[in-house]
Amino acid sequence: MFDILTLSAIAFFVFVAILIYIDRKNIEFKGVMLLRRTKKGIEIIDSIAKSAPRFWNLIGLAAIPTAIIFMVLGTVLMLYISGTIISGEQQGPAMSLILPSLSSERQTGLGGFVFFLPLWFWLILVTILLVPHEIFHGILSRVVKVPLKSVGLMLLLIFPGAFVEPDEKKLKKAKRIDRLKVFAAGAFANILTAVILYLSLSYVLEPAIIAETGVKIYNVTDNSPAELAGIATNMTITGINGIEFDVKSRNPVSDIISREGLNPGDRITMTADEKIFYLDLVEHPQNASRPYVGITTTGPVVTKTNYISVGSALSLFSYTSMIIYFALIIAAINLLPWKPFDGGLFFETLMEYVSKKHAPKIANAATMFILAVFLFNFFGPAVINMVS
Repeated sequence: MFDILTLSAIAFFVFVAILIYIDRKNIEFKGVMLLRRTKKGIEIIDSIAKSAPRFWNLIGLAAIPTAIIFMVLGTVLMLYISGTIISGEQQGPAMSLILPSLSSERQTGLGGFVFFLPLWFWLILVTILLVPHEIFHGILSRVVKVPLKSVGLMLLLIFPGAFVEPDEKKLKKAKRIDRLKVFAAGAFANILTAVILYLSLSYVLEPAIIAETGVKIYNVTDNSPAELAGIATNMTITGINGIEFDVKSRNPVSDIISREGLNPGDRITMTADEKIFYLDLVEHPQNASRPYVGITTTGPVVTKTNYISVGSALSLFSYTSMIIYFALIIAAINLLPWKPFDGGLFFETLMEYVSKKHAPKIANAATMFILAVFLFNFFGPAVINMVS
């Protein structure tokens, strides 16, 4: 029997196959890659660029230093990972391919070389990462007066993609600063996406959805105030002295004790598992001036939510956090100084300020170096384990 996820995946790919067949005269086949070019959408990109050229020019200017920072940080991170592999600190694969699966759970496979995401989330992730990336390339191309030849969709095996195709000849003739804007724009869109999602998650979604948070107890000290009051391991504390925990707090028990000015000898009430316990605080074994409860807790956990269930809320927060993470990682990888990625083209243009004649050679050397480091980070642990 097929489950609903498998049936929906089959229906999706059948639908895509039907669209490809119907539109086959307009599709360009390049081996295992399908390209569908169109001029539809260019007018929309043009109108966006023309609606606020100064704003978009500022976006392009902001993208340049951001790209340089991410290029440097990405390169340093790659080298750091190589160092952990050489030192033996990194035993397994340092990098993984991100592929879709028909499972509803995230999981690793092939010895850690592949990280599987649920199909529909993977498709949403690809869309969120690709569409703003390509649109920003198109907008900045038009802002610097480089025409667009086409926009389109692509399919590499089962992997979807999108592209905006500027006129390369005119792009090469554009000013260096304008080319830098265009090359940096796509990754900058990914970074902005991450920032917007982070702000939305932190200041809109979490405050609106989370109604109550608590901390899980994983240890109670013998003969401590907590044990004497009847508090036990695995209970969830949700408040002290009738004060609910702040959803933003990372250490809510200590925060309330400190904010309320509680001292050894004070009696408090602690709400745990919807019961009220009475504790008499004692002196801390390591500092007599501090009050002592006698519990060790986990970080905050969501206990009550608005609008949706706790499980759904946690999934929403988790998947949103993953999109933020992947948006930043993709931006960093894209901005590494290796061609034909944006970072390589950006780096080559940047090197023209040093030497226009030698810029291509410098960029090619950087490409070979980054590629070697990337491959070592991907396959190095496995090769070292085989040799040793």
